[in-house]
Amino acid sequence: DANLDYQINDKNKVSFQYQNISKLPNHNYTLNQSTYVNYNWLNNFKNEKINNIVVNANTQWINATAQFTTLNDYLYFQDVQQVVNQQLVTPHQYSGTINYLSLKAAKEFKYKKWALDNTFLYQKVTQKDTILNVPELTLRSTIYFSDNVFKKAMFLQTGITINYFTKYYANDYNP
Repeated sequence: DANLDYQINDKNKVSFQYQNISKLPNHNYTLNQSTYVNYNWLNNFKNEKINNIVVNANTQWINATAQFTTLNDYLYFQDVQQVVNQQLVTPHQYSGTINYLSLKAAKEFKYKKWALDNTFLYQKVTQKDTILNVPELTLRSTIYFSDNVFKKAMFLQTGITINYFTKYYANDYNP
């Protein structure tokens, strides 16, 4: 793990980060014991290998982040239907390489007790098989009100958030 921060002035900062990670599989992927026989597994997966480069700019105008990640031996859950009308989600390890690029820009505008917080996220995944699925574009806007109420006995912050993301294939979910 290597970090480099550069403070341009009081309102502007740039940081760089590089990570080379080899991590053990999470216990959820390794072992599961259940009274439902099809949900029992004991796996001996390889370590996940992750290379991550992040450039972050916090300026007086905008907060921006660029991230490039390479994933090898990626662990994920996949829907494998072994019995008719039964969903069975089990852990698998992808032997290929997944490249993930993320560009994010955010800015919050404040006026007295009101604020508008906006986030723009662009993501691009290159992979041989469709293992890691994310929307290519995500937009989030939140408008909110903040103030002390009841003679400053409570801080109130309330608002509404609007989310938009482009169409994508979401992975299965099985609680």
